[in-house]
Amino acid sequence: MRLAPSCSSLFAVVGERRLDRVRHDVSEIARCESCYVMPGGLHHFGCDLERCPNCGGQLIACTGD
Repeated sequence: MRLAPSCSSLFAVVGERRLDRVRHDVSEIARCESCYVMPGGLHHFGCDLERCPNCGGQLIACTGD
């Protein structure tokens, strides 16, 4: 998992909403420091650097409010 170019799940469920996941910034030249996904890829679930598509904060901490 940690060396995969991208996670394969395209959606995140936040509260009762199903949203497109936020990709690791394409302008980055290195893999994500937490889950090691490549630039432009989808972070692996549980990555503390993945942004929430709903609120912009950490996806793992979002309650959907």
